[in-house]
Amino acid sequence: MKLSTKISLAELHNYAPDKIDLFIGCASFEKRSQSLARAITPNRVGHAVFCVNEDYAESASKNIEALKNLYPSKHEILNIRTDAPLLAADHFSETLAAAPIISGGTIFVDITTFTHEQLLILIRILRNSVHRFKIIAGYTGASQYATDLPDEQKWLSKGVDDIRSVLGYPGNLLPSRKLHLVVLAGFESERAEKVIEAYDPAIISLGIGEQSASISKEHHATNAVFHRKLLELVEKKATVIAKVEQFQFSCIDPLDTRRTILEQAKKFPGHNTVIAPMNTKISTLGTALAAFEEESLQVCYAHPKAYNTHTYSLPGSDCRLFDLTDELDAMTSPAEL
Repeated sequence: MKLSTKISLAELHNYAPDKIDLFIGCASFEKRSQSLARAITPNRVGHAVFCVNEDYAESASKNIEALKNLYPSKHEILNIRTDAPLLAADHFSETLAAAPIISGGTIFVDITTFTHEQLLILIRILRNSVHRFKIIAGYTGASQYATDLPDEQKWLSKGVDDIRSVLGYPGNLLPSRKLHLVVLAGFESERAEKVIEAYDPAIISLGIGEQSASISKEHHATNAVFHRKLLELVEKKATVIAKVEQFQFSCIDPLDTRRTILEQAKKFPGHNTVIAPMNTKISTLGTALAAFEEESLQVCYAHPKAYNTHTYSLPGSDCRLFDLTDELDAMTSPAEL
């Protein structure tokens, strides 16, 4: 995998592929869902697919229309839902099969505003495709989250109505083994708390993004606030949880995140290991790569009851690109999801 340094969106045209056969993104309630689609010269793109979560379509309507207008004659809207992972998997597979792209073509995936679960499913489907593509992932960080609230009161989502293993990442959990839960903590302590309560682990590895490998120092400071909240919760459960480990991971380098997750999992052999990626989508990519390398790892997702659709984020001015081609070509044989 070739990794990019931080790139100004204004300079993206110097780094993006000259020809993109298929652009895939998610038109969400976040304005940054437009950032990469705008920064890439539209005449480089052959066909664009914009996924829309129907359960949040109203709050995303302005961004949906803006993206349609960017690619007026060569886009399609793919309706999915945040609460229907099987529907998303089916639509991703069908769309990829019908897309005007042949083996060897280039797919650009804007990973920024998919849910963690949808991104994991999409990456699994791309990896399992019988066709080989050049796959570039792009990510735009936010300059601010929950823009109208102080750090200790920021919220991105509220409530949890379902906690599930991610489709395509079941792991190999044995009933005879105790559970090791690895949490890549982000800004949503309530969702992480619900995951910890649901899995009731014997061992928990509680991760925080490295300061030097975070999107910004400000984001690291916010991450630290929510990490402390989770640590306090875990310490209250000390009579139930036999061991608590703290570790750091990269929020900007999926290969480094993969390495960290695999090392953390290997510390506790003989346990079922479940990963909860809750930080950047880049670290979620790293989670997918770890699960591809070690298929015994399960990846889980906590579906929220509601998102902060009004002030979730402000788009940043930079992005990062990752060439996933070699990593996703590493599979030895095609397989079904």
